[in-house]
Amino acid sequence: MLDHLLAYFPPHTHPLSLVSDPDDLLGDERILAVLAERGFRLLAERDPIALRYRLQQCLPLSVQTPVIIVTAEALEALPYDLWQQGYHIILALHEFFPNIAYPALRELSPGQRQRLSAAQKQCGTPRHALAYRDSLDYLLQVVFDFAPSRLRSCADWLAWLERYHACNDPMAQVFLQHLGSQLRHVALLASLPNDEMLRDAAVYHRFVQAEWSKYLEKQVCERTDGAYLSAAMLPFATDAALHDLIPRLVRTGTLTPVALANAATLPTWTRPAVVQHSAERQRQQFAEGVAWLEAQLPLNTAAATPPLRWEQWQLVARRWAQISNWHAAAEHGLDHDQASSYRLLQARLDAHFAHWLHANYSALATRALPIPHHLHHIPGWLAYRCQQQPDQRIALLILDGMALADWLLIREIWQARHPDWHIDDRLVLAQIPSMTAISRQALISGMRPAEFASTLLHNRHEQQHWSNFWQRQGLRPDAIACAHLATQREAAYPEVIHSRRMQALCLVSSVIDAKVHKESQGAVGWQATLGVWLHANDGQHQPIVWLEELIKHLFNLRYTVVITSDHGHVAALGMGLPQEGVLVESRSKRARLYSNPEIVRVVQMQFADTIVWTDDGLLPAQTQVLIPQGRRAFAPGGELVLSHGGITLEELAVPLVTIMCS
Repeated sequence: MLDHLLAYFPPHTHPLSLVSDPDDLLGDERILAVLAERGFRLLAERDPIALRYRLQQCLPLSVQTPVIIVTAEALEALPYDLWQQGYHIILALHEFFPNIAYPALRELSPGQRQRLSAAQKQCGTPRHALAYRDSLDYLLQVVFDFAPSRLRSCADWLAWLERYHACNDPMAQVFLQHLGSQLRHVALLASLPNDEMLRDAAVYHRFVQAEWSKYLEKQVCERTDGAYLSAAMLPFATDAALHDLIPRLVRTGTLTPVALANAATLPTWTRPAVVQHSAERQRQQFAEGVAWLEAQLPLNTAAATPPLRWEQWQLVARRWAQISNWHAAAEHGLDHDQASSYRLLQARLDAHFAHWLHANYSALATRALPIPHHLHHIPGWLAYRCQQQPDQRIALLILDGMALADWLLIREIWQARHPDWHIDDRLVLAQIPSMTAISRQALISGMRPAEFASTLLHNRHEQQHWSNFWQRQGLRPDAIACAHLATQREAAYPEVIHSRRMQALCLVSSVIDAKVHKESQGAVGWQATLGVWLHANDGQHQPIVWLEELIKHLFNLRYTVVITSDHGHVAALGMGLPQEGVLVESRSKRARLYSNPEIVRVVQMQFADTIVWTDDGLLPAQTQVLIPQGRRAFAPGGELVLSHGGITLEELAVPLVTIMCS
């Protein structure tokens, strides 16, 4: 499929191509990356005014830097002057996958279509036209490697769930329903929460962990309260296939080893998932996490074939955030070899992610909703949700500076305190450079930085940006509000949240970012600071409980609460300060902005361990960003800082969280 699609776009041939792509065939990450390598600039604006603006930025058109305009509509719906001068291409999904019902094909994601294409390249296409239900069966088997006849034990089902969730590319609702109906006929799985485990990887992980704990409690008789042990649904005691699966479940993080004082009395096969002490469990989890990440990242970037997709990078980001938290926790000391492997892995991770960003960051910005990939997609994603549920009230809560590692700790606390909260999270990419003025404006406005170039270096127009976006969606001005939350301990909640007319609310909290910029002890110091904020009332700062009560209050007012961050942060070591005076547009410890490329070249000669990020299709054309490589900072030599602005995974992969109260 990749080669077939790319054949429509030979390099240096047509300055302007118009593509009708109702099935988002060009939405695949790898196709977008190859087109970018060939010099194509892709425009996918639904608004004709925005399309004109983007096209104006690409002038003059030439075969050296060709433009592709993509629309889900017929090409005749485009402006006539463009239709007249462009080369016309019409893409149709069923032409790439004959004999499969078109409605079933449309439910596949771009990554799933690539898997289908690869499978058919090896095994061929169906010989006869398949009916809709037969197409669902075929796609479940070929794309998702699922067939009810292969499920001979619970271990087979868990192994399939492992593979499925490891792709981080969930199937559409029609496939979930069809698969669920097939599972109901598999007697040995009838008692399991199959539908819930299919829809949510966290539910699957919690179920396996709970079943493992039940088995251990029964074996070592550690319950002393006399309560009756609930019946186990997974036969760990008798199923040898489950025994063989244990090391894999631990390696992927599905199963967390349990600390037991008398673990020596247990069978040998339990050892990968049982430890003597809690500290030993943390060290084992750390080692397993490092090993898993090393397996995802080849030794050098050139060996990454095929490269990781964004879906896979999200799994990497989550695992890295978790082991980074363990690494920073002073009470769980690591030996010399573990600390060394962490540093080596960190360097490999930084190199691979930077390499991936250069090929894919700009391309992902053109991906169509409803799945957001960049921060500037979030307002459009919220508007799409409101279209699906017109009576929905949206409250976007921006926790300035919250990194993914911070969110993992916050989520753990909130889930324990509020079992009635259903928390669903995904990751999106912050704006490069990941500076507050730029990244948060992109998040609030729903625009690329090039579209707010006049306010690029400050946040004074955020309220207007938010209001403009939602008025374009048809909301009245009095149904829209953007407010900064006070940071005082006993501050009142903004009065605007109580307005009955309110439909699109944005609230910004700067508590985390303020604490980050005061931290001088790096990641270890930050985790201690965050721990105090999460677990203790220090009498000086606004506690996290204040935010929790705000969220509960928003629930009572019938808001859907969405939480995100404008950027993360990273510990970096000072490499010195450039002395360019007023010639720099904006200064940050992890990024500096210039409008003159000559000045950038001069500064880069003094600071060789830097890269220049520019001409990415998102930033204003004249903007040049100088970014330290790896984990260095524009700070006095040797000084340890906690900052943001750069392109590490910690700074750019930020959580996008939806919380609902049951």
